[in-house]
Amino acid sequence: MDCTIQNIKCEICGRVFHKVCHAEPFDKVCDSGECFHKKFWLEIIKEKDEHVIINGICYYLDRTHPMSDSPFRGYGGREFKIKLHTGEIIVTNNLWHNGEVPKEFRDRLPNNAEFIK
Repeated sequence: MDCTIQNIKCEICGRVFHKVCHAEPFDKVCDSGECFHKKFWLEIIKEKDEHVIINGICYYLDRTHPMSDSPFRGYGGREFKIKLHTGEIIVTNNLWHNGEVPKEFRDRLPNNAEFIK
């Protein structure tokens, strides 16, 4: 992590601001809550293969390691069965809630899965 003072131009709104410490991927976003919010959802769009959208709610899903024995698991390790719109079924005990997809991003983050029993 780089901790030198720099003038940075916000990649969302264009405002120049000072930042001391930088951490990817939010190092070029000003302290505006709106810019952080937009950047958060733009990052999810970039990595949308790692997320499932069910009824307008976005969840992070590690498809390569859906079952985890880590003590730090989403939803406390509760098991979920998810059917992707491709037909693939994934069982996971490590699902993380990212929130409701904002209206402005729903066209790029449409529903792509459903919970099944």
